[in-house]
Amino acid sequence: MKGRGFILVEVLLGLTFLGLIATASLPAIIMSKTSLTRAEQRVEMTYLCEYIAEHINSDSDEMLDIIDRVINTGKYSDSIRETGSKEYTYNLELLEYTGEYLLLDLCLSSKEIDDLEVCCEISRKFEGIHPH
Repeated sequence: MKGRGFILVEVLLGLTFLGLIATASLPAIIMSKTSLTRAEQRVEMTYLCEYIAEHINSDSDEMLDIIDRVINTGKYSDSIRETGSKEYTYNLELLEYTGEYLLLDLCLSSKEIDDLEVCCEISRKFEGIHPH
């Protein structure tokens, strides 16, 4: 039986070393998963900012009412629920309004991840259509 296999001690030592390597790499795996989740949310929030910006530049009655509210109060807040359980809050703040031109600051924050926020500035020119 000489030289035909591993003895039990060698197998146990090998499993111990594999366990130590797995334990040492576990925090890195968890951090990469967290980073991936944050990156996915940031991309989705950037898309939502673009969607809201396009919606603000539309001439729908709903948007004209929201713009009128922003002009009168200086700000507006609302929530968006995406498919699934993701929920976001967006805040519009009036930066400048000069009759025909409107400059807004849009900040979108995640309710899942506390310190994740995406902001952009939106400008709009009113051509023959003015808020109420």
